[in-house]
Amino acid sequence: MRTMILTSDPNGVIGKDGKLPWPMLKCDSDRFEKITVGHTVVMGRNTFNSLLQQPLKGRCNIVLTKKITFSDLFKAVKFNLLNLRTSLKFVKDKEYVLENYTYEPVYIIGGKEMFRLFEDCCDGVWWTKIYKEYEGDVIFKPSQILWRVSSRHQYEGYEIVYLTKKY
Repeated sequence: MRTMILTSDPNGVIGKDGKLPWPMLKCDSDRFEKITVGHTVVMGRNTFNSLLQQPLKGRCNIVLTKKITFSDLFKAVKFNLLNLRTSLKFVKDKEYVLENYTYEPVYIIGGKEMFRLFEDCCDGVWWTKIYKEYEGDVIFKPSQILWRVSSRHQYEGYEIVYLTKKY
């Protein structure tokens, strides 16, 4: 099962200058951790760099990138030798993820290109919608053609929506 997890403002802004444009939402980050720990997360190079090139702990971290450098491979080997519950892999294509992670939860965590690339082959979307507008240079909203609202939970200043595929 593959699921996208994203947060945006009302206009679909998901990033600015390689970072989140809003202050951290503790409830949302706690939920993200609870959902993803022990599973595989897939991200693009920019999202990985926004994590200060440090994988998310307790997860198999896959970085999908067009160019894998020697430095990337060295970093992955070194990191994997030193950490038991966390792993890091750099891969070049979507097919690797689709073929090797078929029967376990996989979470697509960003950025925009990863969401676009995997949207049609995901089963669900955890979407935190912040009510306040922010300036940003990265915009993404899930397709209204592919998805329908399955559940909605409102909080002060934002809501968490779970989307499932329309059939």
